[in-house]
Amino acid sequence: MISINFFGTHNFAAGILQAIIDSGLFEIKTIFTAPDKPAGRHQEIHKSAVKILAEKYGLPTEQPVTLMNYELRIKNYELNVVCDYGLIIPKKILGAPKFGSINVHPSLLPKYRGASPIQSVLLNGETATGVTIMLMDEKMDHGPI
Repeated sequence: MISINFFGTHNFAAGILQAIIDSGLFEIKTIFTAPDKPAGRHQEIHKSAVKILAEKYGLPTEQPVTLMNYELRIKNYELNVVCDYGLIIPKKILGAPKFGSINVHPSLLPKYRGASPIQSVLLNGETATGVTIMLMDEKMDHGPI
């Protein structure tokens, strides 16, 4: 079993997290997701899709506003899995686990980098797309595929 930290926020990330949970191949040490925030007409506080899923399975969750000076509490884990997280992850966190950090990106890189790859595929009339998994480095959407 591989021990991981998972970094994700939105629905796409929640789907990846569900697949990780269902596989039974991973020990999830900590889930990192965006802080709860007000949304909607009445500005009610909403949890991220990833936090809702983490709570369903009783997984430990952290919601830092930034990771720039963040100190990980968990020290013995093997991999970071990042998917649709939304915050810059510093090099010291990316390189901390034994196997580094991988990003699950919802497009066929390098063509559709950036914050809205699925929308870009649709707007450009593509008839096929996919998912790219890459070993992360300190640049955004960058590293060996």
